[in-house]
Amino acid sequence: MARGWTISGAVGGTRSRTGSPTLHSLGVAGCETVVDAPASLPGLLERADVYVGAATAGGERANLECAARAGVPAVVATTGFGSADRTWLDSVARRIPLVLDPNFSLGMAWIQRRLGSHSDLPPGFDLALVEAHRRGKLDRPSGTAARWAELISAATPSTPGEAAPVEISSVRVGELPGVHTLWVAGPHELVRIEHIAFDRTAFAEGILWAAGRLAGADPPLAAGRYRLADLLAPGKGAP
Repeated sequence: MARGWTISGAVGGTRSRTGSPTLHSLGVAGCETVVDAPASLPGLLERADVYVGAATAGGERANLECAARAGVPAVVATTGFGSADRTWLDSVARRIPLVLDPNFSLGMAWIQRRLGSHSDLPPGFDLALVEAHRRGKLDRPSGTAARWAELISAATPSTPGEAAPVEISSVRVGELPGVHTLWVAGPHELVRIEHIAFDRTAFAEGILWAAGRLAGADPPLAAGRYRLADLLAPGKGAP
């Protein structure tokens, strides 16, 4: 029996690099989907447990409004939202639980939870970030690298209450799904923390996992804006 999960019509099977493997994973899990037919979305949402979207930012504006009106929790993997969208996204999150993340890899979420709680660097050590993606990726740095920098800066302030800047280097080459490396360098040693996505199935599996947490949460997750790492916290989502 279909679980009633839906995926954005703008994903369109092969048109989205993340959407295509997500669509496949949803189908394998027995979820009901809509492809290239956004007009069908309101009807599907009437019997949906959770909405899953990986369309463009423009497409997700309409789809998320539809999900919010229906009171259906949403998992969205779109990376194209800008600072101007913050107020609108907050308005959606006041109505439904909204899991929005630039990277839905579970391994990445695990790393991010720990980056935000690491202690001060050893004396004389510096750190920097290097991220590498496919040659066609436009944003520099990636949304994931920017999030790492945000977490690290907050955890290692240069002065009390002041975030320290983090240098980020971006590489665009080949068809890499994503490589993120934190370099922690001292005078005579180097520590590297690295995450490598072998292919985009890693993101699709994380999206499906997040959808399952929202659909099965007991009690239901409160309205609000969440990242994938938040769902890994004790007490979040289904056991």
